[in-house]
Amino acid sequence: MATTGDLQEKTSTGWVTRGNLKGPAGKDGANGTGGGSSPYTLPVASALALGGVKSAGAGLVGNVVVNADGSMSAPSGGGGSASFPAQSAATNGQYLQSTGVAGAEAWAGMKIGYVLRFLNADMQEPLRFFRATTLYRMEVDAGIATLSYAINGAASTPVPLVSNVWTGSLQIPAKASVVWSITYNTNYNEGNVELLGYELSTP
Repeated sequence: MATTGDLQEKTSTGWVTRGNLKGPAGKDGANGTGGGSSPYTLPVASALALGGVKSAGAGLVGNVVVNADGSMSAPSGGGGSASFPAQSAATNGQYLQSTGVAGAEAWAGMKIGYVLRFLNADMQEPLRFFRATTLYRMEVDAGIATLSYAINGAASTPVPLVSNVWTGSLQIPAKASVVWSITYNTNYNEGNVELLGYELSTP
């Protein structure tokens, strides 16, 4: 028979007394009413079960403190700061690009790509750049032997290809007209050139 303060659990065979909120009879000066049952123990909380929690131990950094009256308090957290590289006023439309190293982010413009198609022994292709652009990679296919460019009517500059690829930094101003010239490898009369870069400003 249950007495005042008993906590019971429903099992497959019926109700079972698991303890008493006030403890056994006579505990703390006759305050207990459990009639010999043990004090109720709150189960430990888990990710899926409600239960009691407690401090992990004194002296731990950031540890929650359980006060004598049962209240809990947590130490104030430390502050932090983050800094990013300055963005140039002349380079609109940039985004912050991760380099894979914390604190080594860099500003970069919108990535762009062009493919120039040379057909039927054509050896020149004009390309207009509406925004200031930095090209960082050029690649030609097997049909092309040499590649050069002329910006806004200036003298033609050869691209020093290594295994059909050039990498570096070629600055092209906004609204520039660039004429790309190629020569073919033997037995070829067509080929492709891929240009990769960043657009760095508005028109």
